[in-house]
Amino acid sequence: RNKASARDYSRFLYAVWKDRLPYADDMKYLLGLPNNDRIQDGTKYVPDGYRILDKTGSTAHLCGNMGIVVARDNKGRPHPYTMIGIIEKRRRGTPYWAWIKDRGNVIREVSDLVYTELKRQYNLA
Repeated sequence: RNKASARDYSRFLYAVWKDRLPYADDMKYLLGLPNNDRIQDGTKYVPDGYRILDKTGSTAHLCGNMGIVVARDNKGRPHPYTMIGIIEKRRRGTPYWAWIKDRGNVIREVSDLVYTELKRQYNLA
């Protein structure tokens, strides 16, 4: 069972982004390695050009993704934000791959909702 909250993950990512943890640069490097994330990959609205620093995770009971999205406004200024998606199930999701795919798509939809609202507020590109 996952014992960390979305707020815990967000605080961790904020501390990494602000270099308030030991080895923050190394963590940013590792979180920035290319992968199949659920924050940008497969979304409808989150632009491909944004830098994503993230970690995905999935088990038979949990599908998750936490990350920093480095969005930019129309003047090129960065507007980083955290996106945390955690979907947990008491019983094993079966079949596993179908369960993970469906829940991953829910996280993508939420990521799109977050991005479109922040785009409106901050005039993101």
